[in-house]
Amino acid sequence: GTLKMWGSSTSKHRGTIDPKALPREQQKALLEKVHTALSETKFYDWKRLRNDSMDVMNCHIFLQPSSGIIPTEPSTAFLKLEGMVQMHYQGSGYWVPLAIFLSGDYPARPPIMLVKPTKDLGIVPNHQRVDTDGKVYLQYLNQWEKRKSNCVDMIIELASHFTEKPFIFAIPPRPAAQPSPPPPPAAQPPSQYTQSAHYSQSAQYAQDPP
Repeated sequence: GTLKMWGSSTSKHRGTIDPKALPREQQKALLEKVHTALSETKFYDWKRLRNDSMDVMNCHIFLQPSSGIIPTEPSTAFLKLEGMVQMHYQGSGYWVPLAIFLSGDYPARPPIMLVKPTKDLGIVPNHQRVDTDGKVYLQYLNQWEKRKSNCVDMIIELASHFTEKPFIFAIPPRPAAQPSPPPPPAAQPPSQYTQSAHYSQSAQYAQDPP
């Protein structure tokens, strides 16, 4: 069917949160707070994780860091980068809601990336790159190399798939409930003239001989 989009990034964002960028120094300070919150996590390479996170937030300024978990690994704490990322389709830019989860084993372990549609966005069924739960599948992730792979290039590949075939669409708003029609007017009693005419006619029929 025809893809129903939800407003370009150059217009007012219909149905999505209005993204707000953080200054780079504020992002860095917030990232350090997340590091402190994840103090029980043993990081494979915190410096690399921090630098890669700052790089991707510098490219996509509406991503914000926090700690988080994913349903399939509830006992694992992740560094989460979540927010709106601009992608393009047919010459227009669109905000795509993403969450990137980086484990303590990063970059030895590749990121987990989820598309997180807002209430008025849906995931395209049977999409090759995004399943119904929003999990992203990319060749880039399958071929992840810890020394040179990074989140910036990962998003570039995801955006290229969006350009070819978007994986989210706008859910049409439900039509407003129509008010119930007013009840039909009550039957009016016959007028006095009608009653009199009916009575006179009936009396005449009663008086006529068979």
